[in-house]
Amino acid sequence: MSSSFTDVRNEADISFTDDDGNKAWKRLHDLRGTFATRLMTIPGERLTDAEIADLMAWSVQQVSEIRRRYVDGAAIVVALEKRLANTDVNRSVN
Repeated sequence: MSSSFTDVRNEADISFTDDDGNKAWKRLHDLRGTFATRLMTIPGERLTDAEIADLMAWSVQQVSEIRRRYVDGAAIVVALEKRLANTDVNRSVN
């Protein structure tokens, strides 16, 4: 990884907490994946997997897998959350 990337990443504190609760730094390919998922979720836009593959220099199959795994799964969770929030739940407190 280049020194320039590392310097900017550390200055911006682009990190996450790993499964063990430790701070871990994002790598360049992590940022590419984040960018790809953002391309997939641009409000009011619908880029095709082929268009994103061209932009990212990935195969359409790779983009489709990322969409299936990260974007569509997150959309399902958000939709379920909205449905649950709109459900009139009768709660009794004893």
